[in-house]
Amino acid sequence: MNTPSIKQLQFIKSLCAQRTQALATERWAHLLASPLETSKQASNLIGTLMNQVPVDVDESPEYLALKAQVDGLRAVMATLPSGDRDFAESLVLQFDRKGRLSENQVPHVARLTERVATGSTGEVPAGLYRLGDDIVKVYITQNNRLGTKVLTFTDEGKASFVYRSGLMSRLRADMRLTADEARAFGRQHSICCNCAQALDDDRSIAAGYGPTCAQKNGWKYPSQAEAAAILQRERGLVTA
Repeated sequence: MNTPSIKQLQFIKSLCAQRTQALATERWAHLLASPLETSKQASNLIGTLMNQVPVDVDESPEYLALKAQVDGLRAVMATLPSGDRDFAESLVLQFDRKGRLSENQVPHVARLTERVATGSTGEVPAGLYRLGDDIVKVYITQNNRLGTKVLTFTDEGKASFVYRSGLMSRLRADMRLTADEARAFGRQHSICCNCAQALDDDRSIAAGYGPTCAQKNGWKYPSQAEAAAILQRERGLVTA
């Protein structure tokens, strides 16, 4: 068996000394837990250590406070929904490797931890949601995960749903688009907010959405007579 060389072992010891803070976490502790039996194992460990950015030990109050927050997130991130969990893992990994987070990243540590503490970690189901002025479609991807698209207008006035990441954590069940909101949007823009297609017949124009999308979302779709009455009232042909 080709055992680790003395030179390899000395280099590993030197790398560990440089990366003390990065290795002082559960994520990297396993690197030194198993004995090195072969030269290949030693080479693999050297490669892993080389990828770790040296971090000076920091005992400042600011560092310790952030470390406590990150450790809190580390303890609960497994209970987060998939999108948030991936983001949380990236924050924890960066802190482990560099001992710091950017000014923009720090608030997300508390936000994600709070989602677990308040019990608001469940992903909203697929459907349409109102987020500020945007209509967001939550859909199931080919990988059986949830993705988000935003209804967007081109300069020519055409509409389409455009993929946008990072929205799942901002959505809540009470933001679900109602039939009245869908109707108002369709009547204003002559476009169905569910499929982004133009409304081109009286029943769909009166409803604010098409029959297929109405059935899919449980929205009422008017009869021909109901649609005619709605349009006549709007055109001032009859009184309400």
